[in-house]
Amino acid sequence: MSDKENIRQIRLLAGMLDDEDEDIAVEIMAELLDYGNEIEPVLAELQDSDNPQLRKRVQQLETILLMRRRRKEFSELLAGGDVDLEKGLTEVHLQWYDNDNERSLHESYSGFMKKFSQSSCRRLADAVYLLNRADFRIEPESSLEPDLYCIGAVLDSRRAAGSVMAVIVAEAGRLNGLDWAAACGRGEFMVYSAAEQMVLPMRRSLRVEAIEEKIKNIRVLKTRQLLLYFSMTLFSHSILSDNFRYIHTIGQSLCGAPDGEGLDFLPYPYCPAPEDGDDPASSAHGGDEKRGD
Repeated sequence: MSDKENIRQIRLLAGMLDDEDEDIAVEIMAELLDYGNEIEPVLAELQDSDNPQLRKRVQQLETILLMRRRRKEFSELLAGGDVDLEKGLTEVHLQWYDNDNERSLHESYSGFMKKFSQSSCRRLADAVYLLNRADFRIEPESSLEPDLYCIGAVLDSRRAAGSVMAVIVAEAGRLNGLDWAAACGRGEFMVYSAAEQMVLPMRRSLRVEAIEEKIKNIRVLKTRQLLLYFSMTLFSHSILSDNFRYIHTIGQSLCGAPDGEGLDFLPYPYCPAPEDGDDPASSAHGGDEKRGD
């Protein structure tokens, strides 16, 4: 179908968005979404319509397109080369708090980094003083509290999972010319300084420790690894809370599933029910085989 024909069909469908029958309107919206980003110019023309029902549905479509774009960008971020930490943390946050504003997240993040820079923090011990003075509370890793992995919630509440606090503090040090790195060892997350030969384990009671024999097996973590871990934790929470919406939106971001495709490798009820006569167990197994292809 030519571009002109696509536009003609899009305008025809958009003209029916104000249908009073909600079921019909949903079908029309689904058809429009099949055209992807091609519908954006037409939606922009309808934003200022005098019809409130039409404006509402246009806004719904624009929100869906925005969410699709975010999922795609996050998948590409995880699959690409160098990863910008602020961008990554923002995308993780927006996977969960999809109505939040990127600008406000940037201001919160930049504000933390600015305070750190102004504190003349040069040693891990200085970071302990700074975090304690700011009343940051380090919490154990958990799939039960998504806020601990969302940068906006973390900086607002001053409560963070140890993994999140480790990467934020390490980045603050890096931006100030220090060799700090987020790492793990001895079963916990920490900030590691090769120059100091010290580590700062992320616990409720913060204390710098010398690198001894028992914690020599320290593994420095890549930003991409941490972002994937944060997202997987949010995905786990979605499953634990039976939140189907986030199971699918975060799941698609993680596996890079194209828009409109389900997560067929998940068991029922997170994918369509098996047809009559099919064994749910074998369907789940078939999903595993598909995932491995």
